[in-house]
Amino acid sequence: MRVAVFGATGAAGRRIVDAATRRGHDVLALSRATGVDVLVLDQVRDALAGADAVIDAVNTPTLHAQEATEFFRAAAANIVRASAEHGVTRVVALSIVGIDRNPHGYYAGKLAQERVYADASVSHTIVRATQFHEFAGQIWSSGGWGPVHAVFPARLQPVDLGELAEILVDAVEDAEAGGIRHVAGPRVEELPRLVKAWARATGHRGIRFPIPAATDQLKGMRDGANLPDAALDAPLIVGTIDFDAWLATQRTR
Repeated sequence: MRVAVFGATGAAGRRIVDAATRRGHDVLALSRATGVDVLVLDQVRDALAGADAVIDAVNTPTLHAQEATEFFRAAAANIVRASAEHGVTRVVALSIVGIDRNPHGYYAGKLAQERVYADASVSHTIVRATQFHEFAGQIWSSGGWGPVHAVFPARLQPVDLGELAEILVDAVEDAEAGGIRHVAGPRVEELPRLVKAWARATGHRGIRFPIPAATDQLKGMRDGANLPDAALDAPLIVGTIDFDAWLATQRTR
């Protein structure tokens, strides 16, 4: 199958490209770095010529709700329109667990993305994942002021990116796929512990400074809104690689 991966040079996209390639698919790795801007419809149209399926793993660095909403809504609309024009048989979009319970900031954009697909005629599957194991390192890097690194309280059930990539390719290969699937790691964790363990294992020195969850989005994460909800009528796929097992592989790098 010819699979177009949007966001192919991002953290998730690279793993998706690798997984799909290993499984024998003809992969189109699409991103601005490869000359395809998902916000430019003509470029998306040209890129999807001959594609059988799409995996949408696009991302944006903004944390602001309006900017994220505009980006994800426009990107999904272009993918939907071009997919319909080219007769793409299925689209799989990577999203985030709990965004309907925590629709703030960046997550507002992901919810808008899902709604574009929900209103589209093209066959699609939404795969909602929890935070990746790499999230701990991202928090360390983004919350640093010199030697001081701010860490907010949050409950997570982080998932391994390699396992998630395989699940996304599974969804592309499944002719009966559709609806929403949830993916999470095997253990619920506290973010401060993950950040401390990551810094120690990777040789990053500094002072961890606890801060309160100051925004609505962070308050939701503090209260566990980004954990899988057993009450939701959606399949839950639980990975096997927990944070500590993943972290052990990072020590050797």
